[in-house]
Amino acid sequence: MKPTEEHEIKVVPAPGQQIKLLTSLRSKSTDELQDTLQGFIGTGQFSISLEGTKTINDVYYDTEDLQLFEIHSLLRVRHVGDATKLIIKTLTSQSAGELKRAEHEFNISAQELKDLESTNFKQYVDVHFPELSGRSFSKLISVRNDRLNYLLVRETESFRLSLDQFVLVNAANGKASNQLYEIELEALNADASVQLPIIKPNLLKLVKNSRFSNSSKYERGVRHFHLDQAYWKQALSAWSTGPGLNWLGLILNLAGIALTVFGLYLTIQAKP
Repeated sequence: MKPTEEHEIKVVPAPGQQIKLLTSLRSKSTDELQDTLQGFIGTGQFSISLEGTKTINDVYYDTEDLQLFEIHSLLRVRHVGDATKLIIKTLTSQSAGELKRAEHEFNISAQELKDLESTNFKQYVDVHFPELSGRSFSKLISVRNDRLNYLLVRETESFRLSLDQFVLVNAANGKASNQLYEIELEALNADASVQLPIIKPNLLKLVKNSRFSNSSKYERGVRHFHLDQAYWKQALSAWSTGPGLNWLGLILNLAGIALTVFGLYLTIQAKP
């Protein structure tokens, strides 16, 4: 199955501006929002239409040592209404706030999800992440997201503007973040993809006191709950006790022997 290419810009409002910004944008009428976005999209007329609001529940899976996190990829199960999809994304290119990712999407049933979890998603991991074949995958982060979508069309260019209000949840203990916010502008066709880098500098003018984001919501979740730090602390702790100390002692002994042999070699070489 050939992947689709996702090309989007992500913007995170500053904490003090988030509620004000999202409330302002969500409360605008279509005509008002069209006037606001006209300057940000650039010259030329475009139409804007409300696609609607939907509640998205995402669950992200990864290995214990966060291998997907490390390579900016994700294995996600998305629940919207009665529909469930398995989504796999791999990063193809990245610049400030601008992401291109290859995306594979599969419709699955509740029973298929149970079967996939029990086999560590083997049939998909073997194809898309063969280096991780045989590894265990578990739920790490879930995201509850209320998303408002607008469709923007100008001549042959189509964009989707998404206004997200979401909460990150640590799957291990159920701890949740405060309400967070994000704005995404996605190119829906090739002509829009060409224009996206041109539009990008103007986006921060629309969203004042904001910054570009290079992170997926999954990556934001891992960092928010310090899961990346927790793993390395655990690995260091395991190394510093029991077998880890034995290996460390062996390495130091071998290093000492090597230095002794090297010292003897230098002594012999120095003799006339």
